[in-house]
Amino acid sequence: MDQELAFRNRLARLRAQQNNYVTRWNAYNARIATDLSSIMHQSTEVAALAKEATEDLFSTGSPQFASTVTTENIEAEEQYTQLLVAFLDEMRKHLPVAEKSFDFLAGPELSLTMTNGSGSRVEYEETRRAGGLDPRVITAAVEFMLAGGLMFDDRPSFGPQPTVEMRHRRLRTKRQDLVQRFDLFIATVDPNYRRPLRSRRDTENAVGSLWLHLVQRTSRQIRQPKLDGGNIQLEERRYLQAEVKLLRLHVKERYLRLLLDTTGGIARESRREKYTMAWKSGGAPAMNNAMEEDIEKWRLGCL
Repeated sequence: MDQELAFRNRLARLRAQQNNYVTRWNAYNARIATDLSSIMHQSTEVAALAKEATEDLFSTGSPQFASTVTTENIEAEEQYTQLLVAFLDEMRKHLPVAEKSFDFLAGPELSLTMTNGSGSRVEYEETRRAGGLDPRVITAAVEFMLAGGLMFDDRPSFGPQPTVEMRHRRLRTKRQDLVQRFDLFIATVDPNYRRPLRSRRDTENAVGSLWLHLVQRTSRQIRQPKLDGGNIQLEERRYLQAEVKLLRLHVKERYLRLLLDTTGGIARESRREKYTMAWKSGGAPAMNNAMEEDIEKWRLGCL
């Protein structure tokens, strides 16, 4: 009798935990559904991107509790319930960030990001505010593009302004540091792409070829000739643009590294085949264009 009573109490606690989880899970789903509703009016591509972003989440966290619990399966059911609770707690931690991504997807900013960003932060924020765009969307888009090397931060500095001569000296130092960081980065990662370049497999060869193309293009932008010394503002702007190009190269290198790792989700055969076909038809520039949208999906956590 004591064992039977202990089991009933244990089962009651388990069912209470499961009912609590279902309530929390439904509330979480409702919150996500509200965010999704602002996206589904967008293009088919954006709607599909949002759907892809949530499919894994809903399939993983959806409760599949046993209809009948006995002394033989109660321990497994308790462990399963605990795993679901831990999963939901972790997802709720990331909800503020996820909602920023939904805000970003809900506006016209995604297509802009896919086509190399807007360049100047000041110009972007001014035009979007004038157009009445939600400030939360502006903030989310700016953070996303800055982090991905799609925008340079040209906000003016406050306080006493240095002389033009001082600005020139500082700019020369910054440029030298930029070139050194670029050279160090290339020396560190370049061997990873020399081997694929010599591979007989098309995808590895394409990745190696694209890497050479990206390095050569970024090098030209970073080692650009100095402008007229009288136009310090233009020189500073070009320096900021060069910094962004180096950041973007870092982002693309991380993506290429994942693409070469056939054990990861990025390197799906269909995706590798898409890039390889683009490379065969139009060389490294075509492959680069084919990757741009996927890179932003990857950064949004939707790939």
